[in-house]
Amino acid sequence: MREIVSMRTPLYVGIVALLAALSLNAQEPLEWNPWNPDAGNEYNPVKGGSIRAIFSAEPDLLNKYIDNSAVTGYISDYIFDRLIVYDRELIEYTPGIAERWTEEDICYLKDGGKVIGMSEDRGETWALVKTDGSVEEFAKDAVERVDRKAAFTFYLVQNARFHDGKPLTSKDVKFTYDLVRNKHVDAASLRSYFEDLDVCEVIDDYTIRFELNKQYWDVKTAFHEMFIMPKHIFDPNDEMVTDPEGWGRKFNEHELHYKPIGSGRYKFKSWDRGVSVSFTRNDDWWGGTPGYLDQITIKFIPDRVAALQSLKNGEADFLPRMGSDQYMEQTDHPAFLANYCKGTYYYGNMSYIGWNTRKPPFDDVRVRQAMTMACFDRGQFLKEVLFGLGERVTGTQYIFGPAYDHDIEPLPYDPEWAEELLLEAGWFDRDGDGIRDKDGQAFEFTLLSYQVAATHPNRKMYAMMIENFQRLGIKMDVKEMEWATFLEFLYDRKFDACALGWATSPESDPYQLWHTSGAENRGSNHCGFGDAETDALIEESRRAVDPEKRRALLKELQRVIMDQQPYTMLFCIKDKGAYHRKYRGVKHYSLRPGYQLWEWYIPKELQ
Repeated sequence: MREIVSMRTPLYVGIVALLAALSLNAQEPLEWNPWNPDAGNEYNPVKGGSIRAIFSAEPDLLNKYIDNSAVTGYISDYIFDRLIVYDRELIEYTPGIAERWTEEDICYLKDGGKVIGMSEDRGETWALVKTDGSVEEFAKDAVERVDRKAAFTFYLVQNARFHDGKPLTSKDVKFTYDLVRNKHVDAASLRSYFEDLDVCEVIDDYTIRFELNKQYWDVKTAFHEMFIMPKHIFDPNDEMVTDPEGWGRKFNEHELHYKPIGSGRYKFKSWDRGVSVSFTRNDDWWGGTPGYLDQITIKFIPDRVAALQSLKNGEADFLPRMGSDQYMEQTDHPAFLANYCKGTYYYGNMSYIGWNTRKPPFDDVRVRQAMTMACFDRGQFLKEVLFGLGERVTGTQYIFGPAYDHDIEPLPYDPEWAEELLLEAGWFDRDGDGIRDKDGQAFEFTLLSYQVAATHPNRKMYAMMIENFQRLGIKMDVKEMEWATFLEFLYDRKFDACALGWATSPESDPYQLWHTSGAENRGSNHCGFGDAETDALIEESRRAVDPEKRRALLKELQRVIMDQQPYTMLFCIKDKGAYHRKYRGVKHYSLRPGYQLWEWYIPKELQ
């Protein structure tokens, strides 16, 4: 048995080494105040002051289980505690509400029994070393299988309290597990992480045990995704057990999704819809110093011109993401740089155009390949519109991570080849109106997009696509909508094509995005990709605890996806940001979101 307090598993040691070798984000090693050399590397944090950061999208709710947007996840990181946390600097899982944990194997016997412990293959027998140090040994022919790292016991901190003063215990962890598993809760996008966690047993108030029904290399992601919810608020009378459907409906509509109560570093203060969300430091946080800034405010400004102007006007302090033209041209002058530091940084992300493969014309792989080759010159767009601040991608794994296959080349920009594919698929202009058609259906479609500013590079991309498709006899319209509505259309599969992106971890499980189980029930496979063969490939990769074997499977899946083209893969873009020079303790990380505001502080003389 192995007990983890701050762990470096072989998997993540390998990732650390590989990311270091790849120079994960192609920037200098992590240091304080990387964009502000005048500040030096002093680190004398003091409490006080506030920060106003700008986000381009506003979430629909402040509950990560129902609104699985990046913004909700980011805000939740401040208000809620996780079972375990992912250290963005160490690139490993470290203690959260669980101050330590153990990982053990499960030995399934042919007589129906099972034994939990650390397994040893002793040739003709399997030996299981139990938590008390005792050893049980079994003949190989008595053993059905041994699942490695399939049992986890977490030992919680005993001084954690929710923001209303109530203690956080194992019952709250079990409740959080149960709500995600409740099929009547709108948590389809996260439920896939928990499907194989069959057993969740409360041992005592501060000890809880989970068992997998089969080994799974990325199970700690499920534990990391567990923002602990207060049972005493949402389910004081155990209604989830007596009436799971009725309780699920009530949970989906609960008022606390708009004013959450967690146990985290910061407490929810207010939400001015359409304007901002604010939270204040929780000085009673169980983990020591929660942060230094008294208040953090997230301002929602979807228009990138207005966002930059807000920063310049002193109405905001931190703009994590600005357009390439804004970064390269509009802020490169002494007046701006006198007050703000700016720089670029990668974090795991990729953008794409998704094609709804459920209906024509995008149910034909030849059409999807043609769309990718005719939409626009992606290499030229990256160079000229995005100022080269990014990389073209051919998969949803992080391009600087260990599971990405760099040998796979993007499809070329080749309208002539695209036309050949369209003709082969039976799409040509039969009635002379300039639009291709087949079986009485004109080749017309609508690209669904979230709202972007007039100067956003996506607008140029859409214009290029419209023009290039028109030359090819295809009519494309663009429909932009507010973020929450956009997501509802995706969840309900009411789209022809969509423009979107994913945030990615160093190495990610493709199940949520690509398994066919996520194609329905409002899951994340909104393009409807996959079949029995790709499902089997994904499922095999989930069981592969050996990194080399798993990454070979993930790269094979990447090749299949590139061949099938449910997405036109676009870019991994560098974020370009700026913050006021008064802030210290600033770091930028290669994992989303790229920074942690609870580390930032303002020297007393600058408050």
